[in-house]
Amino acid sequence: MLLPRDQLHRANEADKLMEEAEAKLLAAGEGQPFPDVADTLTLIRQRGFSTYICSNCQPNYLHFTPDRLGLAHLFDGRYCAGQFPGLTKVEIVALIKKRHAITRGFMVGDRFHDVDAGLANDLTTVGCLFGIGTREELRQAHHLIHSFGELKTLVT
Repeated sequence: MLLPRDQLHRANEADKLMEEAEAKLLAAGEGQPFPDVADTLTLIRQRGFSTYICSNCQPNYLHFTPDRLGLAHLFDGRYCAGQFPGLTKVEIVALIKKRHAITRGFMVGDRFHDVDAGLANDLTTVGCLFGIGTREELRQAHHLIHSFGELKTLVT
């Protein structure tokens, strides 16, 4: 989205540079999770839910970010678009559900494709208004939250 139309062929190069910059910042101790993420994920897991990441990122980012933020132990699995070239998030979530025999759950995200993936896979959708997405693109979500900690009241 940042590249001019005549430079779109450089998208992979731009992604790699961004990933490297983010990895360096995290290695230097910069960055932190949103408030209440660790406590909320811990509570959700105590309530019997498994937790998975399904991101549009690349595999390296998927692994170093939760590790560096001290959150890796709070996820049962991590999946990303870079592991499944050509698949949409709808298809990746379907694969995760099948692989882990998930019959009910929540899809939490800050972009329209998160909501679309949740709805298409019969999951309760939660749109995060504290991320990148807008209220308009998240309008079809079952719930909208302003902070991660609000999940505590939804996931029962």
